[in-house]
Amino acid sequence: DWNAKSGISFEVVCPNLLPNGYPDGRTPVEARIRLVEPCLHFTEDGTCYVLTRRQSEIEGMATTGMIGISKPPYQNWKWTILKEKIAMPDMICLPDGRFVAGTRLYRDLPKNVPGGRRTALVQVYPEEGRVEEIITLPSGNHTGSTGVVYKDGIIWVAYHSSHEGKLYTSTSIYLAKVRLN
Repeated sequence: DWNAKSGISFEVVCPNLLPNGYPDGRTPVEARIRLVEPCLHFTEDGTCYVLTRRQSEIEGMATTGMIGISKPPYQNWKWTILKEKIAMPDMICLPDGRFVAGTRLYRDLPKNVPGGRRTALVQVYPEEGRVEEIITLPSGNHTGSTGVVYKDGIIWVAYHSSHEGKLYTSTSIYLAKVRLN
């Protein structure tokens, strides 16, 4: 909650929202997980949907993402751990009620092998706790940081990628237009 007049006064509405990056707060022996790169979307009825990356504090590596849902006053949350690793998501809700997100996805391949890391547009199923890849955008290696906008039947996705340059030393900015059926 924040003070609309100043924009700088904030209040914690749900302390200990997600202890240790797990819905039940467990701390596995092998790693502690923290949430990073959350993307929030509020619907007209005030429901908040969160799509977020999780990262191992020990390994510094991405782990599977999560989806959270809560209604005002945002005290009680339903969290679901995804099967997919995601990074740098940006999620929107289309006029027909579907959620889509731009995000980095991973396959179990070495960083420098094409197809291992890629930026994709995914359909998000918050209630089911899953995402489904719609389209892989031209991308690879160091890629992500999506920005997603919907206008006049077209989803615009801005992102960076190093698939046309040297790994981690040369990235470019791309803009994709995707029309969904």
